[in-house]
This record gives sequence, C-alpha cells and structure tokens, in this order.
Amino acid sequence: MTNRDLREHVDNNVSLSTEPASPTAAHFGAGDVGWTALGPAIAFSVLATIVVVLRWYTRSRLVRIIGLDDYVILLSLILAWVQSGLIAAAVYDGVGSYNSNAAPADTIMIAKLIVAVNSVWAVTVNITKASILVQYLRVVNGQKTRMCCWLLMATLLPATLWGVFGGIFLCNPTAKLFDPQIPGHCRSAQTYWVSVAAVNIGLDFLTLLLTIPSISGLHLPRKQKLLTMLVFLLGFIVCLVSVTRLATVLITSANGDYIMSGIWAIIWSAVEANVGIICASLLALKCLVVKMFPGAREDNELPSHCVRIPEISMSSSEPEWTSRGSQVPTLGDRESSSSWLEAMSLTKSSQIC
Repeated sequence: MTNRDLREHVDNNVSLSTEPASPTAAHFGAGDVGWTALGPAIAFSVLATIVVVLRWYTRSRLVRIIGLDDYVILLSLILAWVQSGLIAAAVYDGVGSYNSNAAPADTIMIAKLIVAVNSVWAVTVNITKASILVQYLRVVNGQKTRMCCWLLMATLLPATLWGVFGGIFLCNPTAKLFDPQIPGHCRSAQTYWVSVAAVNIGLDFLTLLLTIPSISGLHLPRKQKLLTMLVFLLGFIVCLVSVTRLATVLITSANGDYIMSGIWAIIWSAVEANVGIICASLLALKCLVVKMFPGAREDNELPSHCVRIPEISMSSSEPEWTSRGSQVPTLGDRESSSSWLEAMSLTKSSQIC
C-alpha cells in the first residue's frame, strides 16, 4: 500500500504535525519535492541525453574513435536518470505534500529520499569530472599536466566517499536521522552540506583551470583555438550552478524554511549533475559542429578528406620546393625535385582531395 493510499484512511480530525521529523531531517529537506523538483530534473536529464547521444554519434560515425571518457560520461548520464527516477518514484508514491496536513511519515520518507538523491549526486558529479580528466589524458602530452590530472583523479575518490557516506552516517545510529525518538546524536548537517559543496566547487575550478595553459600552447588555427577555449570556459557554468546550489540552500535554511531548502537542494542537485554532463561533452562535438557549420572552419584549413602538398617555385632555372602555405614538411629537396616533376605535373598550392 502506497503512502497515498494510507493517507486516504487517516482520520481527518487527527491533527498532523507540520514540524519535520527531526532537525537533521529538516536540514535534509523534509517537505515537498513534487513537480517543483521533478520538472527541472526531467528537463535537464532529457537535454543531457540529447547531448550525449550527439557525442556518441560524433565519436562513432565522424571521428570513428570511442574513448574511455565516452563510456565514463555514459555512466554519469545513467546515474543522472537514476537521480530523476528517485524523485519521480517519490512523487508517484504521493510523498511530499507541502501543506499543513503533511504526515510525519512523509517527512521521514523525504529525508530518506534526500539522502539517496544526495548520494547519487555525489557519485554523478565526480564521475563527470573523471570523464573530463580522462579526456585530458587522451589529448594532452605535457608531463606536468598529466601528473596533475592523475592527482585530481585520485582526489575524486575521497571526495565521493565523503559525499556519500558522510550523509548516510550523519547520525549515530543511522536510523536517528529519520526517527528522532531513537537515542543517539547527530553531527551538524549544515557543516556536512558546506564541506561537500566546497570540495565539489574546488575540484570543479581545479579541473577547468588545469586545461587553460595546455590549450593556449596548442598549435591550432586561431579560430579553432578560440572555440576550444570558449568550450572550456563554458565549463565554469557548472561552478556557477554549484555555488548557486550551496547559497540557495543555506539562505533558505537560515531563514527557517527547511522545506523550501530541501526543494532547492533537489532541484539544483539535478540541474548541476546534468549541466556537468553537458559541459563535459561539448568539446567532443567539435567535428559535428564543423560538419553542420562549415563556416566554423579556419579559412586556410582543409577539409578532412583533402591533403595539402608543397608548392613549387618555377622562377629560377631549377624548380624549388617550399613549404609555404603547407601544413606538412616539404616532399624532398632540390636534388630530387626533377624526379618528382617527371612523376607528376604540379601546380602552385596544389591540393589533393
């Protein structure tokens, strides 16, 4: 029997307490999650799914190389849908009515829901960061940068463990988090929230800042380099969402509205997890963007099916091979140029497609 069915049998004359089951459960957001939280969760999960599908299309059909980072980001997407599924299951079960008749059983169930959502969120955002770092390791050759990537990767594990188990074992015994009548004690939930969010925000910034020196040193056409840096700078949107999530939850909680604090915690957790997946996939969509918008290609950049060969200067008595206007080394020297002329007829700035 669902919670909705149980409430249909409750005597309407019985006064139900509007207070959270416990102060700790209140900090976890005992109250309404309804469509207020489910709507954004589903919307951003759908958007993230579209981006990941485009990423896999680009990597499998255009680039024809699928890397480990593509599988890792797919795992993040699955967890993001699990997070949305937890919220949807609670709404279907009739949990979380934000009114004066909220049953105490609801607040206990909501506290459990928030703990579950928070645990999935902690795993999702850190796996997304791992996907970005794996992508860095695939394209960056600098020894220092690669070492920093591995160090950050190692830091993700304790951050994930603290985010998951720090919330689950906030109280001793664990059941006291949901039932205040059980003897025991609880740590400060607000301290836990702040510490987890601060570590997450710090790792977000470090992950993004790590790539800027490497990108600036890449030998890419000017337009490509600017677009690449722009994609990475868009990653700071994730940092902005993380900061907004923390600030919103703390402000509403400080004002005594623990119910809305929980609602905002769920909303921003779902948004942050999916925005992170979207931003982590933007760089992998480069080939798709160039295919759809050829104008994004640098003027002197050849299509992928063409190759540029060196120029031949006929101004002197002997032909001279130069690399002007070419992105590849010269195809020989002056002594062997005559044999090349016998083999093929070339024109200045030739392109083979």
